[in-house]
Amino acid sequence: MIRKQRTKLGLRAKIKEYMDDVSIDVFGHEKKVTDNIKRYLFTLSNENNLSEAGINIRIAYPNQVLETLIYHFDRKIRPATFRELVEFFMGQASVDFFDLERKVQQNIWNYISQYSSKSNIPINLLNVRVSKPSDSIAIMMCRHTESLENIPLKELIKYFK
Repeated sequence: MIRKQRTKLGLRAKIKEYMDDVSIDVFGHEKKVTDNIKRYLFTLSNENNLSEAGINIRIAYPNQVLETLIYHFDRKIRPATFRELVEFFMGQASVDFFDLERKVQQNIWNYISQYSSKSNIPINLLNVRVSKPSDSIAIMMCRHTESLENIPLKELIKYFK
């Protein structure tokens, strides 16, 4: 009997762990965010006469201040405001109707900070990069220029809600 109880508990724990990772995009947030990011990168590409595939947005905390920078490959184009970042992820309507800038800034700080603690990498060395190397969106956690891991879009969306 003890053996059965352990098996059931093990199975229950496995199912619970599996269900924690399962998510359904009922409201289509992922598609909307993907479309917003694509639209934003397309606009940046046209405004600056740059290839869309080379544009990447870097969100970092280098000097005790969270900052967002727009790059074309490794060349810095300009800083981006947090208002732009809200528009980037949530769309123009969200920027106009809600005061989300402070919340987005705090939530991104929390994400990078948690990653820093979990991986034992100083926060000033980390940055989140968003790009569109092909038709899909790529989001990565990086240490300077070294890619550490891909970040699922749904994971990042949690920090904008």
